[in-house]
Amino acid sequence: MGRTLTGAEALVNTLKEHDIKDVFLIPGAANLPICEALISNRINRFLFRHEQGLGHALSGYAREARKVGVGLVTSGPGAINTLTAIADAQWDSTPIIVICGQVPTSLLGTEAFQEAPIVEMSGHITKWSYQIKIPEEIPYVLDKAFTIATNGRPGPVLIDIPKDLQIHETLFPEKEIPPKADKPELTPEIHAQLKEAAQILHDAQNPLIITGQGVLLSGAVSDLRRLTEKTQIRVASTLHGLSALPSDHPLFVGMIGTHGRPVANLLAQEADVILALGMKFDDRVSGKILDSTRLADIIRIDIDSNRLNRRRGDRLTIRADLALALPVLAEQAIEKPLDNYISDSSSMTETRKMLAGDNDLTITDATNLLFENTLDTDTIVSDAGSHQMSVARYGRFRRPGSFITTGGMGTMGFALPAAIGAQIASPDRRIIAIMGDGGFQMNIQELGTIMQYQLPVKIVIYNDCGYGMIREFGVDSSLTDLTNPDFPALGATYGIEGRTVRTCYDLALACDEMLSTPRPLILDLRLPKRAASSQTPEEAAFAQTVILHSKLPHSQVLNF
Repeated sequence: MGRTLTGAEALVNTLKEHDIKDVFLIPGAANLPICEALISNRINRFLFRHEQGLGHALSGYAREARKVGVGLVTSGPGAINTLTAIADAQWDSTPIIVICGQVPTSLLGTEAFQEAPIVEMSGHITKWSYQIKIPEEIPYVLDKAFTIATNGRPGPVLIDIPKDLQIHETLFPEKEIPPKADKPELTPEIHAQLKEAAQILHDAQNPLIITGQGVLLSGAVSDLRRLTEKTQIRVASTLHGLSALPSDHPLFVGMIGTHGRPVANLLAQEADVILALGMKFDDRVSGKILDSTRLADIIRIDIDSNRLNRRRGDRLTIRADLALALPVLAEQAIEKPLDNYISDSSSMTETRKMLAGDNDLTITDATNLLFENTLDTDTIVSDAGSHQMSVARYGRFRRPGSFITTGGMGTMGFALPAAIGAQIASPDRRIIAIMGDGGFQMNIQELGTIMQYQLPVKIVIYNDCGYGMIREFGVDSSLTDLTNPDFPALGATYGIEGRTVRTCYDLALACDEMLSTPRPLILDLRLPKRAASSQTPEEAAFAQTVILHSKLPHSQVLNF
């Protein structure tokens, strides 16, 4: 037995089988049958203004909801516009499915109106790209898409569906429900490797743990904390690993890398053993900081064999799901008192405070004051740029998953649509989007989405009238300076209130309003044009000293 359905109806039924309640879309001639099928099946639909914004919103939704984000776009330029967001999701291990309409099968390869070879174009930036060939395969292809997007290291999938297959009626037999897969177990070999890792950590004089996003994706945060507190090993973090351990935990030393905290970089350089959990050693993490000395023995645990194989010379590589491996490692770890290389763990916690006076804002002061006024339940969504590094260095993240940002691609324009997606996923949670004036204007059209659905997203703009991080390279101002509109006035045209903030006192008042208002709000933080650095000049100079020389007394590092 079965049911006679159009291809579009079969697709939507499969989405419902996977408990998809929200779909982000931009309609076009090539995907209208699917759009109409969504309406008749009462799946929530959210209209976006641009396909790149839609794609980033899917990432924000997926990371906030911890489930697959599903988007629907049309053929040609609609599909192509999603590629930046898809690449961002691939580099940052975010499970999204982008469903593209396509010209009818009879026109494929003829350069028909709005035809694009999107499967070939997206092949290198997805976990899987596929074009539907016959309508009967639609349910099975969608099932496979969900499996691929979520299994192992998560990532994006693209499915391309010609329009004629969407409207063709076919008898779809009842699908057999596959038996649930047994929960994978660690092999005896992996158990032996974890036991070896525990002994190496115990024998080390200056061990360090570096957490990546894999700890968060696997849900192994409690096991990380148990391992850390049992062994008293310090923990640094990648950009995406932030919030795996609370920022105010006495053993947490901050973000590592080019823009990280000097103390984290120093400890990485002086470590004799580094345990790397669910992370990749890209150039922003290692660079001069680790590869210039290469003193440490590296133990790596990751679910993705491709990432494990990119580096040579690691002492121990363990391919395993951290959800399974980290509890075993925490159990086998040997307790060790805190008697090594730094005696006062309380000094590792960021302790800078500032008074909300009439002094002009700096990027560091703005970040500190913002986080003095956020709650543990808030989710912070950050764009790429100087503000991102300031938030990563000085932000306080106490709830796992409370920080969403763009990492591997470093995509400007990410934060606003990603915050919209996160807000749709968690309508009762305060979502705060932090971005620069340049990044804000790259997907500014999504203010219309906020207006249409009355989403209470809080928008904080670090406005230095230019591309601040590029300014730090000392290039000519003609390449960096922007003439901006009045952002609060612009927000008002979308029905969004805004405040212009010039001093710490202004920001303190604005933060009070941000905490209390149930409506969307724009805070335009006016920063000095030449001061949009994620570090003070003293910190920047000191960080370079640490990176290049790495032989300074710890007492000179702890306050940075």
